Amino acid sequence: MCEAALTRLESTLRGFHGNPASLHRAGQRADALLEDSRHIIAAELGLDPARLIFTSGATESANAIAHHLGKIDSCRPVAALGTEHACVLDAIRHHVPRGTLDVPVTSDGHPNLAALGNASAPPSALFAMLANNETGVIHDLPSLVLRVPPGIPFAVDVTQAVGRVPLNLPSAVLDNGFIFGSGHKMGAPIGVGFLHLPREMVWTPFLQGGGQEDSRRSGTQNAPLAAAFASAIQHRSGLFDTLASQTLRRDRLAERLAAIHPSIRFLCADQPRLWNTLSFVAPELTDCRQRWTVRLDKAGYAVSSGSACTAGAGKASHVLKALGLGEGESDRTLRVSWGWETPDQDLDGFVQTFAEICRAAAV
Repeated sequence: MCEAALTRLESTLRGFHGNPASLHRAGQRADALLEDSRHIIAAELGLDPARLIFTSGATESANAIAHHLGKIDSCRPVAALGTEHACVLDAIRHHVPRGTLDVPVTSDGHPNLAALGNASAPPSALFAMLANNETGVIHDLPSLVLRVPPGIPFAVDVTQAVGRVPLNLPSAVLDNGFIFGSGHKMGAPIGVGFLHLPREMVWTPFLQGGGQEDSRRSGTQNAPLAAAFASAIQHRSGLFDTLASQTLRRDRLAERLAAIHPSIRFLCADQPRLWNTLSFVAPELTDCRQRWTVRLDKAGYAVSSGSACTAGAGKASHVLKALGLGEGESDRTLRVSWGWETPDQDLDGFVQTFAEICRAAAV
């Protein structure tokens, strides 16, 4: 969690104890904090505060969208890129009777939209994340909007992009699409996210209960979490003038890793990507009992072999499979990511440790 969010969270947890839905003064103070936070987040992201709902994160938001789509149109599938997060793909499978219309991607992560035109029935929506959580690839949403058949709304997961790059979403997505994300990827606390609804629609709520969030998402709102989220977004947006130097730091790290061993191959290396993510196929280790993630973890570096949400379950990455990687390459593909505050010394130490492991393993 970034310092701005932590400071805001600590102060609001101490000072705001009321339920935002209550009419007493403590409740109204919490409600005012909640609404101020909503407007700050909307302003920073270029969204409409009246259409922004607070959720527990992207998983809840994806399920809410899939639930809505399955309820309003049970006769059509929902399309999704093959590299979407598991929360999206599983939500569609669970909530949409006609299931998923898979949109394949190239080895560089570009969607092949021919599947939309060849479908027997047009999908009721298309899930297309702005930035991929495993490769860091940033999709060209304005181009996708022009290539997608008219009448198919977008559902855009911006979790990886929020607080890292300006969103700059096209008007077709802002007005007619669903936009959702989580806070914890960019320095906000775990457990807070948002869902931005299309301009004109009759929403079918996923969570039933007290009718909070204008009857669009029931459940007591957590004003301190929302306030910390807003503070984190404000702080991160103030760092965007350093994006060029952050991208240069990523590219220098890739060059140093590539010089360690000739077999190292970076995924989607020629595509626009987030400045904080590298995904690459590491050399094959002779001792299969000691995976790269284990060896690096013992040295103090926490890296992933895929999405952190699925790596713990021992599942192979569906993203890497969609990119065309075989089982052998997928098993040794590493995702390395870092933050705004990560010092150069940490990246230097990672390169040195990686090189030492290669030498020790005689790869």
